[in-house]
Amino acid sequence: MHDFRKLDVYKRALLFTTTVWQVTTKFPREEMFALTAQYRRAADSIVLNIAEGAGSGSKKEFAKF
Repeated sequence: MHDFRKLDVYKRALLFTTTVWQVTTKFPREEMFALTAQYRRAADSIVLNIAEGAGSGSKKEFAKF
């Protein structure tokens, strides 16, 4: 298992996710369940994929994520 919390890409992904959430709070209310939710899920998936890859058994599998 890799310690993904030390990776710069992970730290930057967390910052990006926070930024996306802050920006999307300013979107129109009618976009709350469409575009806003899609942006947030996409940003969250970056962080989650890095964490999932870190839990894999090999370096090759980790690089894939």
